[in-house]
Amino acid sequence: MEDEKNIIILGAGVTGLQTALSFLTTPSTSRYRITFIAAHVPGDVFPSYSSPWAGGHWRSHATLSPGDEEIRKWDLRTYEYWASLLHGTEGAKLLGEDISGGVPPSAIFGIKYQSICINIPRYLEYLFGRVLELGASVIKAQVDTERGLEGVVRDCTRIFLSSTETSPDARPFVLINCTGLSAQKFLPKDEARKLYSIRGQTVLVKGEASLARTFTDFDDSDDLAYVIPRPGSKMTILGGCKQAHNHSPIPDLALTSRILTRIKDLHLADELLTGPGESFEIISEQVGFRPGRKGGPRVEVEDGDGIVERKGKVDGLWVVHSYGHAGGGYQASIGCAEKVVGLVQDLP
Repeated sequence: MEDEKNIIILGAGVTGLQTALSFLTTPSTSRYRITFIAAHVPGDVFPSYSSPWAGGHWRSHATLSPGDEEIRKWDLRTYEYWASLLHGTEGAKLLGEDISGGVPPSAIFGIKYQSICINIPRYLEYLFGRVLELGASVIKAQVDTERGLEGVVRDCTRIFLSSTETSPDARPFVLINCTGLSAQKFLPKDEARKLYSIRGQTVLVKGEASLARTFTDFDDSDDLAYVIPRPGSKMTILGGCKQAHNHSPIPDLALTSRILTRIKDLHLADELLTGPGESFEIISEQVGFRPGRKGGPRVEVEDGDGIVERKGKVDGLWVVHSYGHAGGGYQASIGCAEKVVGLVQDLP
């Protein structure tokens, strides 16, 4: 059992929440004191808070290239853990087992596999509830990002020390940066330029589809066609698109029409055509922004303070980064969080 350490997690999306849960459920780190500093938490609705907008199923984006080896391991670890959850009553409320399949006639080829679908709102509530139950604290606050990474660390330390939940002699050991796209606001320019938003748009419709399906590659288009049932909700997410550098939070009505038309024409979810004239019964349309990063996710210990090129702490605090997961934040979440736990354990 390691000594108690105070850990600040900046950001309370799926990456930050799972990181906290992995700390608190790993025997050697379960005594760590976790404090979230976040502008938004599960239940909040805000365009820049990307986790609630996810479609929610396991479909690895990792390639077979050597550079994606670690991401493949994270995805596999998450899949295995979710599969184990499915055997319990708790997991059955959050996840759904699915055999993806049914290749449309216009497809060149298809892959059929056993996927896992997620009820995203309930899953975030589950993660949040678990970490609070295990003793994590939450400070809802806006952090000053005008003075770079060092300024963020300094402001997080100030917020942490001024909290009524913090004991007078407490000092933070490490700050874990799980801020997604918001990291652009305070990282050095060379790193900030690697981050970019990938706009997604989905339609929530009535009924749970019988299968999860994805149809990709519409010529040179950013469009996709996918169907993701939300287990236990009697609803399904239809999508979508991957529009890099499109920052509009307003649903594109023409895109919504393309989504619905393609899914109907490709017969990806005929069982949901329960509206007038065999149409989908729309509940809502929504836009979210995946946190993309050139070169893939950054999960590592900061090797400088963002100002002076030197290895070591930033303003007296270790910093570990975990951001830039693009559309793979959920399916890599557990494997990635376990890497962060290992990185922190290895800090002197």
